Amino acid sequence: MAIDSVGFDFLWTEWEDHPRKSGVDDYLHEAALADNPPSGTFYDPDHATPMKRLPSLGVHEHWNNAKEKKYSRNLGTGKGIELVGVALGGTTKQASVVAPAVGR
Repeated sequence: MAIDSVGFDFLWTEWEDHPRKSGVDDYLHEAALADNPPSGTFYDPDHATPMKRLPSLGVHEHWNNAKEKKYSRNLGTGKGIELVGVALGGTTKQASVVAPAVGR
């Protein structure tokens, strides 16, 4: 979930010239809140009829802004996503995503 959230933020920011539609990240909200999703859907992939709700599939959030690219762990406001920039000599940079294990 965390990597999808970060990927979504980068794609949303990089392609501003393409139409933006509301609801394009609904699947992220649904998966992160699978045990009580906004749609009200009862997700239970293990049974033919609804018996046991699927737990959250992980953390989902958006960064604070496209310039700083900070998530809740970067800002010290939560235990969600942390985006870590890594300098590899010169000015080349790569980033990694740190997210808590599901259920923590």
